[in-house]
Amino acid sequence: MSTPSPSEPANKSNDLNLMVDDLLQQMQTRFDSVGRTIETRLQDMDHRMTELETSIQELMDQAGLNGTTPKSNNNNSSAKGTAKI
Repeated sequence: MSTPSPSEPANKSNDLNLMVDDLLQQMQTRFDSVGRTIETRLQDMDHRMTELETSIQELMDQAGLNGTTPKSNNNNSSAKGTAKI
């Protein structure tokens, strides 16, 4: 067995540092990729929910289930306005 030279521990330490740096870079790259994927999926889900809400509102309007009629809305607004004065 030969005794390690003083430069061998430094080389091993440098190799370990390089491996750790490489691993951290790979993890950062994967994290960024997953983050972009999640953001894209959330934006897609938001868009689909908005479309669904619009479709539901249109169906409710067509069925006359919008909850209030314009006439009753106007009466409520004016009654509230009178009460405030």
